[in-house]
Amino acid sequence: MAFQTISECEIPESMHKLSTISEQLWNSFYNVKFNQVKIELLEKYQSDYLIAENIRNCCNLIKSLISIEGTFKEKIDYYLWQYRYDSRYHELKSLYSELLPLIDNNCLEEFISKVDEKFNFDDHILINYAVIKGNENILRYLMMNGAKANDETYKYAIMLGNIETINLLAESGHDFGLNINTAIQYNKNEIADWILLNYDCHNQHPELCLDSLNIKAFCYCIYNNIEYPLKKLLDMKFFDLATISINHGNKLTPSELLYFIQSKENHEINKYLFEKGIITKQSFPSCDIYQYIIEKSYSKMALLCFKYFPDLEFTNDHFKACIRYNKNYLFWKMLDNIPKEKINLQSLLDSAVNNNKSQFLLSLISKGCPVNSFITIFKENTTYNLLEYSIAYYNPDLIGFLVRNGAKLDVFDLPKSIRKSYYSAILNLLNLKEQTDSAFIIDYELFFIALLQKPNKFIFSIIGLMVKNGINLNFKNETALSLAIEYQNYSIIEALMNNFSFDEQDKKLAFIKFTNQVNFGNVTSIDHINFQDYLGRNILHYVIESDSYTGIAKLLIDLGVDVNAKTNKNETPLILAARYSRDSNLINLLIEKTTDINASDINNTSFIDYFIENNLDEKIILNMIKKEIKFDYTHVMNWAIYRKNKNVISAFRNKKMVYPTELMMHNSHQMYYAMHDVYDIYDFLEFDDYDDSDDSDDFY
Repeated sequence: MAFQTISECEIPESMHKLSTISEQLWNSFYNVKFNQVKIELLEKYQSDYLIAENIRNCCNLIKSLISIEGTFKEKIDYYLWQYRYDSRYHELKSLYSELLPLIDNNCLEEFISKVDEKFNFDDHILINYAVIKGNENILRYLMMNGAKANDETYKYAIMLGNIETINLLAESGHDFGLNINTAIQYNKNEIADWILLNYDCHNQHPELCLDSLNIKAFCYCIYNNIEYPLKKLLDMKFFDLATISINHGNKLTPSELLYFIQSKENHEINKYLFEKGIITKQSFPSCDIYQYIIEKSYSKMALLCFKYFPDLEFTNDHFKACIRYNKNYLFWKMLDNIPKEKINLQSLLDSAVNNNKSQFLLSLISKGCPVNSFITIFKENTTYNLLEYSIAYYNPDLIGFLVRNGAKLDVFDLPKSIRKSYYSAILNLLNLKEQTDSAFIIDYELFFIALLQKPNKFIFSIIGLMVKNGINLNFKNETALSLAIEYQNYSIIEALMNNFSFDEQDKKLAFIKFTNQVNFGNVTSIDHINFQDYLGRNILHYVIESDSYTGIAKLLIDLGVDVNAKTNKNETPLILAARYSRDSNLINLLIEKTTDINASDINNTSFIDYFIENNLDEKIILNMIKKEIKFDYTHVMNWAIYRKNKNVISAFRNKKMVYPTELMMHNSHQMYYAMHDVYDIYDFLEFDDYDDSDDSDDFY
């Protein structure tokens, strides 16, 4: 129910205490018992710090009223002090010392005689002092002679509550709607009502009502729903007043309270609301309360729910949500509070590693999860034990933590004869040496054979550690390269080639072993490296087209396979790579080695055409532009415009490899599309050495 004025608002019973305190304080201002009343009230409510604080705020306002004249005279002294080096200083000081007493005593005629045409009527001092003293005659004279009021003039008039003074000032056309808060703050509700009835007021602040203990004005804000007044009670920690029902059904709903405490994170409020039963399970907008709280990043509220809603279950899915949203604090707290048998630790381990949140692994292990547990990386469809995982993804902190807590590598799928060697080798590479017999020597060839049975990510990490530790990958009987081919782990061959220098003979033997293994021709020596089958494919065509052996491509290129050879359909290895491979490293290597990257196959389709058709990695093109390799620039530029690829467009522009006319002639539709949809294409067209005056008509 809305009210037009403050005076007609009812004060609810719940706020009678504050209203009574307010009346005592403001009435004491008028009967000169202010200090006595202030001391009595502060003693009475010294144990209620919220009310005591509001009493102090209100007293400060009353003090400003009591001392208003003295404070103003101090302002006059400061004003004159600014003119202390001015020739008019003594004249002004003398003039004010004569004029102010005349305003005090309402001596209009004498005042007029002292104020001649030389006096500056824009000076705010005289008009403000007349307002403070309530001298209507002199105020009227000053206003008729052009004296200008300022913000303080209107503030003083309202603070002192002089209706006649306010009416005089209102005749000047001032909008008193701007001063509504001053009237409320100084408990001038009659003046506030006059302002509300005669002016538009849009800036009332409920907190000012409470600061000055103007309870009626605060109720006016409640009934008219101004600036969420009940939430201001929460801000000021009047929890009980904020949550009870105010007259006419005005109260904060549970959902409003919930939103408020989430945004403020005021734990004192939270505790109060839960303890009083104001926040219930029905207050939450989601039936899954814990999931809602986790997503909203408000962990401590979840702990309150756990305490006050004991029948509400915190499940494994909620633990996973904590992992996903990185809510460490709540995760750890709930692990402390929920019985271990109700938690599926295995699924939480999997969730932690698949969300790349290894910090949760430490917490799970410290809460009793076995250090030799297995986890599954879903995107790789690969299973590791925890120590293997920490090595594969090289997490030194996790490795050290696991080893200190007794973690072992998964060696049960390995022959017993090499288990010890394998485990010792890993610890040695990690500089975590095991206490073994000093005569024990690690056989790294056997170790590498065992390593090949493990997931590739793990193998890559260990190869890096072996090279870093100076382990020779040319073992006693076989090289690591040859063993990788023998055990058909072609994916790691590129890693071996990139990390270790094998001699030519080792590479040749590896090549022969590979071709025989995949039955590509009857290859017995390196002289057969460019053998072509009935489809015209050489071994490089074959490995690229199969897309299962691309890791061996670098080995073949190092050995001198013909990268420009064409199949019966005129396909180069580069063309096949654009069709079948997503390996950017391989494609970049082929671009570097291929003589004619613009060659076309039997369908007149080039590498660039297939690149665009398959929307391959932009870094490939950026690398070509950087190296200024010649290719069909306009074709790629139009692709970049269509794909809104600013990186490629900018690279072309910076190198000045494509001119506007070439694009316009090539595909004006895509140019038009780019101009109106991508971004300011004119930036691209502004070449310093290009004059577009002859072609401007073609552009449209």
